[in-house]
Amino acid sequence: MKGTELISFILVIFACIMTLLIMFGLFFITIPKENQQMVNIFSGAIITSCLVLLYNWRFGSSKGSADKTAIIDKKDQADKIPPQDTK
Repeated sequence: MKGTELISFILVIFACIMTLLIMFGLFFITIPKENQQMVNIFSGAIITSCLVLLYNWRFGSSKGSADKTAIIDKKDQADKIPPQDTK
């Protein structure tokens, strides 16, 4: 695993663990009746945005960009190899 892949893997695992902790906290912490709606909205926004942003960053455009760069680099290396004479 490359360094950037390891870092992104750790970030995704960390985000998932934190999301689970927030969700379990919502089950076990008593929230006053006046604040329940606000906590629901903010926790939903935080959980959704964190997981969606990390998922898109890891598997979306950054992953696609890295794949394209690897393909271009491989093509450039293939173009640098001189053709062999078949005499």
